[in-house]
Amino acid sequence: MIASLAVLVVFDVASGATLHREGPVESYEAAPGSTIKLVIATAAAEAGRVDSSLPRALATSDNRYFKRLESALGEPAIQRVARRLGMPYGTDWTRLRVRAPALVELVRQLALAGPAPVREGMRECGEYGTCHVDAARVEVAGKTGTDLTPREGLQGWFVGWAPAERPRVGVVVGLRGGRGASAARTGTTALERFLLPGVRVQLADRIAVVPVEDYVAGVVEAEARDAPGEAQKALAVLARTFALRERGRHGTADVCPRTHCQAFRDRPGAAAQLAARETRLEVLTHADTLSPAHYFSTCGGHTAGSEAIWPELRPALPDVDDGEFCRASPHLRWQAVLEDRQLEQALGVRPTGITVETGPGGWVARVHVQHAGGERILGGEEFHLLVARKVGWSAFKSARFTVAAAGTRFLFRGTGMGHGVGLCQWGARGRAEAGASYRDILAAYFPGLSITHARP
Repeated sequence: MIASLAVLVVFDVASGATLHREGPVESYEAAPGSTIKLVIATAAAEAGRVDSSLPRALATSDNRYFKRLESALGEPAIQRVARRLGMPYGTDWTRLRVRAPALVELVRQLALAGPAPVREGMRECGEYGTCHVDAARVEVAGKTGTDLTPREGLQGWFVGWAPAERPRVGVVVGLRGGRGASAARTGTTALERFLLPGVRVQLADRIAVVPVEDYVAGVVEAEARDAPGEAQKALAVLARTFALRERGRHGTADVCPRTHCQAFRDRPGAAAQLAARETRLEVLTHADTLSPAHYFSTCGGHTAGSEAIWPELRPALPDVDDGEFCRASPHLRWQAVLEDRQLEQALGVRPTGITVETGPGGWVARVHVQHAGGERILGGEEFHLLVARKVGWSAFKSARFTVAAAGTRFLFRGTGMGHGVGLCQWGARGRAEAGASYRDILAAYFPGLSITHARP
């Protein structure tokens, strides 16, 4: 029989507020299996009947240990604790029936004020016991339960919370036809998805609170839908880092879906969801803090160092020789012929001459605009932004250009598109097509920075 999800509840531990739910949460019921051991362990701790073996016995779901403990405590003592925890109890566990709301309340009470040996056993369960998940990105405390009854058949439960030492988000998972270990994998994935506070996205008519991993998938869909998988994963790490680093960027909202934040689509496809899932919780860091996570379309062969574009950015991002990796970009080369009056609309002065100073990689560091009243000096990216806002982003694509005057006209020949700092999206595509992993790609554009897991 193939396991199927019966119920899933993800909730905020402190408030009890439901963050996500699936299935008939209020009505579904099944035998609690070994989750009843949490009640017995709590009763033993409160009665002073705990020895040093209890945490490991809880982690490994040692049936014989708990049957002996249950016999030693007696039904009345366990029943009192069970009623307080909102759980059914009887010495024949196969006759018990429990619903998801009761397990939610059990998790909350143990997470907030459970006895230390019980919490330790649940932590060890996630570390090496029956609810350990090899691919977990966060430390989880929990307990699995598996039971086989004539009425329901095979049933699997998982109850738990994360982070293990500082409970913030709890989960209850029930599976039909599945064991507790499978429920633990489902529950751990749910905890990872909802562990971080949602991203507040400023949409046209409202602020939408989107789970971080869903938001990351939406950015990948909007920014790199047709890119190779490893390039999508590199972007997923940057999208997540940007969203967490820039919280509050828009006041009551964190980000918007415009390009000065990150483009976003609320219905990502399978490839974008996979990129988010396979990099879940991963962020780019420097000295244990979130790093700048900038990216842009096309570098034309060399990225720009951030000191030339945004001198205040810390840590500074270096310029990188990108070779021929972005050669497939439609924005590799461009040119624009602009009249002096067009430039006057953008710059506020009518140029009689323009000269440039280039920095590393050929990106313009300063632009000297001569005019009838003297000279105006602008940063290269400042000049790019002013002009592109007037003549169009597809007409004047970057601050990597040369300029020549011909009467009242100025001929700009450029390469690349965007501000030039950080990851070149077309370069990332080229690197992925050449066999680079997403980690290789990020290391190339952000040398010296680390990929770590986001902290809740």
